[in-house]
Amino acid sequence: RTLLLQAERWTRRPPFSFRIEANHDGTWLEVYNGDATIAVGARFLTAVRCRLQEGTTRVRLRCRAPASAGVLVDDVRLAAGH
Repeated sequence: RTLLLQAERWTRRPPFSFRIEANHDGTWLEVYNGDATIAVGARFLTAVRCRLQEGTTRVRLRCRAPASAGVLVDDVRLAAGH
């Protein structure tokens, strides 16, 4: 399976981190590091695609950003066979 989503960053100010983690067999594993790839600006400029291991039970998105900033995600999909 593949997790697909669109993302945009709200500010260029540090600190900024954006990670996607998947839970497999009770362990959280990082499957995407968007620290340097999520684009600043409107229109969801960044397409994110993450392969998930068979048996993944949960997914979490984690962001660290200044107050009143962050990341916006849209069009989140879980696709089979991508």
